[in-house]
Amino acid sequence: MSWSRQRRLDTARAILASLWAEQRAAVADPCPFKALFTTRRAGKTWTPLTDFAADGLIHPRSMYCHVALTHNNSEIIAWPILKDLDRRFGLGGRFQEQKLRYTLPTGSTIQLYGGDRPGWSQRLYGTKLKGAAVDEAGFYSVDINDLVTDVLNPALLMPYGKRGTLYLMSIPGKMPSGLFYELTNQFPWDETYAARVPKPTSLCPTAGRWSVHSWTTEANPYMSEQFVQEMDEWRAADPDCEKDPRFLRNYLKAWVYERGEQVYLFDAEKNTFPGEFTPRSDDSYVLGVDFGWHDATATSLNAYGSRSALVEVESWKKPGVLLGDLADHIRGLMDRYPSGDWAIVGDPAHRQLFEEFRRVHDIPMMEGEKSKKFDQIKIINSAFRQSQILVVDPKTSPHVEEMRKLRWHVKADGSKTEQQGQANDCCDAHMLAFRHARHYLRGEEEHTVPTPDEQRLADKKRLIEADIDRMMRDKLNSWNDF
Repeated sequence: MSWSRQRRLDTARAILASLWAEQRAAVADPCPFKALFTTRRAGKTWTPLTDFAADGLIHPRSMYCHVALTHNNSEIIAWPILKDLDRRFGLGGRFQEQKLRYTLPTGSTIQLYGGDRPGWSQRLYGTKLKGAAVDEAGFYSVDINDLVTDVLNPALLMPYGKRGTLYLMSIPGKMPSGLFYELTNQFPWDETYAARVPKPTSLCPTAGRWSVHSWTTEANPYMSEQFVQEMDEWRAADPDCEKDPRFLRNYLKAWVYERGEQVYLFDAEKNTFPGEFTPRSDDSYVLGVDFGWHDATATSLNAYGSRSALVEVESWKKPGVLLGDLADHIRGLMDRYPSGDWAIVGDPAHRQLFEEFRRVHDIPMMEGEKSKKFDQIKIINSAFRQSQILVVDPKTSPHVEEMRKLRWHVKADGSKTEQQGQANDCCDAHMLAFRHARHYLRGEEEHTVPTPDEQRLADKKRLIEADIDRMMRDKLNSWNDF
């Protein structure tokens, strides 16, 4: 049985009236790009889903989607909200549990997706969406800018110059980086506000198109009392709780820098080169080159020698670079920083390209030193902590941008690898340069010829160790006989 137009309008009005003031302000905002910046349990997920349910009654046969961090998040967070809305307002919609798709009586659908399911975003290509929401936008392991720009924005284009609504909702993520961070970090974290427009940044030139709404759980009439009580209990148990990143993110919506999640421990205060870099006559330069096939090619130019630190003068990256273009870039660096001591170090995995650079482009590229990457990162981080690595103008450095975003992925066995899907091209180029110039930290070890007595002691020690090894092998073989 179809609903009359008046019934649809009345029910939609009742659904929107169930929101509290901060939620209603976000829904009523005419801006098509909205960022909801809140604390935990503040009703941020309810806001777009309620908007979609009401809008789907007003505009029949419309399509909406909600993206959660994981498929499980969709099932245990967003799916129950849709069921509650359907029950409270007698919508009589159809729930397809297997597909996590809710269909309103007007034929409009709200589809839930989990960001951990492979290929889920490809299903949105070619679709026409009236609304979309990305939940926990500050926690994705990859920058969601590509998802927004390449997938959701085109899907939200509507006829006659209109556009669907896009929501990004989250508390502060564990790492201050990415699109959601760029949109929300410009405003005071300890304020409630509505419809603030962020300024464009180098990492987010389209920030001016967004409207940011922010509130805390104290605005939620169903959770306000519990929220305040929980904060009071936490403060009573731990007077220094406001130094705890978990408390700051979940209860005060403050962006904080959690080192434990970051791969490279770059610190702007410790690792920024003071003032303007001026070449010295005794500078030595090393250029690390990381070749990219399916990703970007990157370079990291570093100065060392009489300086007290390895100074990254500039980093550079570009996708789809041909060898000739890379050779021109390297020659340009050598012209800008002339020195008699230059080293160009390439990734050992691509040694077949070195001869091409030497013969065709007259660039003396050498093979970089091999080492275990995890161990090398620990050494680099130690240098960062001791201010033995400095970066010139980190605000414009693509290397620093990568380091701020790159996180560890902890495997089931406790081992760590770099999170897949995050760019590390400049980081790898810098690692090649760091390995080559590492002696600047501790000086080269001098090779001395042992005296006859030292040589006799060394030979005796080697023979004793060989006897012990043989005895151990005999013991192991004897056990095998039983």
